[in-house]
Amino acid sequence: MNGWDCGCTPVAHENNKAIMSLSRLLRNPRLTYTATLTIFVAYLLGIQSGNSIKCWVCRSDGDPKCADPFDNTSFPIADCAREKSREHLPGLQSTMCRKVRQKVNGNWRYIRSCAWLGEPGVGRDERYCIHRSGTYNIHVEYCTCRSKDGCNGSKATSPSHWIIFWTLLIAAFSAKKLSIS
Repeated sequence: MNGWDCGCTPVAHENNKAIMSLSRLLRNPRLTYTATLTIFVAYLLGIQSGNSIKCWVCRSDGDPKCADPFDNTSFPIADCAREKSREHLPGLQSTMCRKVRQKVNGNWRYIRSCAWLGEPGVGRDERYCIHRSGTYNIHVEYCTCRSKDGCNGSKATSPSHWIIFWTLLIAAFSAKKLSIS
């Protein structure tokens, strides 16, 4: 024997002690309830309110890095709550981001900005954009979003708040169930 109760190395012995301590903590129903409540409150605090969003603000006719593929290294992200209000939209606050892609006479332009009007995506599905075509070789694509800060950058997938919430909830109840058995 090497002097440890478990016949193992000092590191393994410390790991076993930590696992046993965690096991004792999880058996305490009051502590499990507190941990679940703490996780839930932390989740709620992590959700952003819908009143303020940060968006990329740029134009590709002023800086080609604003075009797709988007290179956000040269642009600061703008807090839309601090953007100047629009005279023609009194009392409205920007709560969304927008990316406009325009093709005029064969040339593509990109405009990324805060949005005051509209709805995110098509039927509230932000994966889709509104397309409009006109005469004289004009095509416009409007992509409006509010799922996360900087959502008017390049296309990227991110986990929804609900997936994170349900994962944490299931983990908390699984820990509680393990502590009971």
